[in-house]
Amino acid sequence: MFKMLIERYITKKLFDSATNIVSVSNSCIDSIKKVPGCDKSSEIDLIYNGIDCKSSPKEIKKIRIRDYVDIPVDSSILLMLGSYDSNKGHSFLFEVMKKVIKDFPNCHLIICGDGTSKEKYAVRQLLEQIPFLKKNVHLLDYIEGGSAFMSEADMVLIASQVNESFGLTAIEAMNNSIPVVSTNVGGLKEIIENSVVGYCCDKNSPEIYADKIKYLLKNPQIRKEMGDKGKLHVQNNFDSRRMSIEYQKLLMK
Repeated sequence: MFKMLIERYITKKLFDSATNIVSVSNSCIDSIKKVPGCDKSSEIDLIYNGIDCKSSPKEIKKIRIRDYVDIPVDSSILLMLGSYDSNKGHSFLFEVMKKVIKDFPNCHLIICGDGTSKEKYAVRQLLEQIPFLKKNVHLLDYIEGGSAFMSEADMVLIASQVNESFGLTAIEAMNNSIPVVSTNVGGLKEIIENSVVGYCCDKNSPEIYADKIKYLLKNPQIRKEMGDKGKLHVQNNFDSRRMSIEYQKLLMK
């Protein structure tokens, strides 16, 4: 109780001292307004994050997925980039992969990210419990420039189970003309145009999520069309220059 009162006091002081409050998504705004001590009537500015749309992960570092994972040349590649935090949905994706490889036995999921030793061990233990998945699921540590892997992937997967304030990985994938299959939590559903640049699926339905992956694997032309639309979507809405201009306007008020 005492801790809650202290937190409420600090939050109120913070909000009272701020000239402006900026959020990166409407979902994040909703979360902020639920913080104890926040004035629910406070105006919060929305400025979406942005990236340099002219750059490409292919230019960051010349690395290839097959330099790290021994898989057949004709394999379909699903890529997950992110931490090994349990909220990122590794268990969910393992359930998804059970369904995907029934129809696409040569499909491989590459997971690349950072995390504590405990977090990585927990994910490895989850995979150990599903032996038949081990030849199709590959767990890599964080690799500098690993976003360059996106250019080789058939699609990028985001399986977050808890609210994401934005979803930088999603716009990086779209900027590389790669469709995204994601859960529909937090800001992800704001930046991913469902059924246009990829899919946003119920976080509790690995069946639907798997069906979307299988549909895209069966239809390479749809993947290409979604990838092209995704790149245009990022250029129009999530360019870092647009973000900079919006912050400049806010500072000049």
